[in-house]
Amino acid sequence: MHSGFPSHSLQAKDLVLHLIALNTPMSGNMRGVRGADLACYQQAREANFRTTFRAFLSSHVQDLNKVVHNGDRDTPVVNLRGERLFDSWSDIFEQKQIND
Repeated sequence: MHSGFPSHSLQAKDLVLHLIALNTPMSGNMRGVRGADLACYQQAREANFRTTFRAFLSSHVQDLNKVVHNGDRDTPVVNLRGERLFDSWSDIFEQKQIND
């Protein structure tokens, strides 16, 4: 995440899901999914996001496609700048031909 972008207001439910990289590479020794989620939380707060951020990470206790609640799986996925990456969370996990 980059903290130089405008602050984001607290909303009951965002209209998009953000897929954003952390500011620095991680060693891989993050003490599991909880440690990765904590890094996401901390950097999201530094960038003035107030919604929940979770690591895009799977493990023996968490399936990657289950990171987002069922009710949000049809929500568009955008990057930090608000540019659409996927039409929905579910689309990340479906094989589709990309049209140029």
